[in-house]
Amino acid sequence: MLHFLAALQRLFFRPKSVAWVSENGAQLLGLPLFYKGSEALPYGRVATQRQRGPEALIIHHPAAAKGASIHDLIRFINRPRRDGNMYGYHFLIDRDGTIYQTAPLNKRTNHIKPPGSKRRRAFGRVAHNANTLGICFHLASHNPHMAPTPSQQAAGMRLVKALQHIYGPLPTYGHGEIQTDKQPDEGRVFAQTIRRKFPL
Repeated sequence: MLHFLAALQRLFFRPKSVAWVSENGAQLLGLPLFYKGSEALPYGRVATQRQRGPEALIIHHPAAAKGASIHDLIRFINRPRRDGNMYGYHFLIDRDGTIYQTAPLNKRTNHIKPPGSKRRRAFGRVAHNANTLGICFHLASHNPHMAPTPSQQAAGMRLVKALQHIYGPLPTYGHGEIQTDKQPDEGRVFAQTIRRKFPL
């Protein structure tokens, strides 16, 4: 039923042809997506205050969202919290390749552990919440039978290409490649593909 409702939404509410305009006027030209962010929300309050870049991309698989619909995850990301510690990503990619932008490009989200944390690996040590954008493949997993679908991977490639066009070369890491409390393969395969296609 949820898949049917999502299909109806895509049919009657056409995605925007460009991304939400960031504070510097950058756009994801020609890339269709649904904007689900809000300028009124703080997202990562401290990360946004200290923001730089973006200087890297982090690829996520939302293990904690097993069974949740894409709209459940969007509601979770956009739920204000009293302490300001909102968690989430800038982009969600659904199983059929639909891209949702879930945070403005001029704000930062909390999606990785900070440098210096005992849960960080040396790889990707320059990446932190204030200088990265998070891209999440909905319902994907490090397990081979739950890998991002071909549609997700194709959409992810187009998204990364658009972001590289706007911001220049961006190192790309899997969440599990830089954080020890995540499965080492989380996001690794797609990140490696990006690193081969867009060598720095």
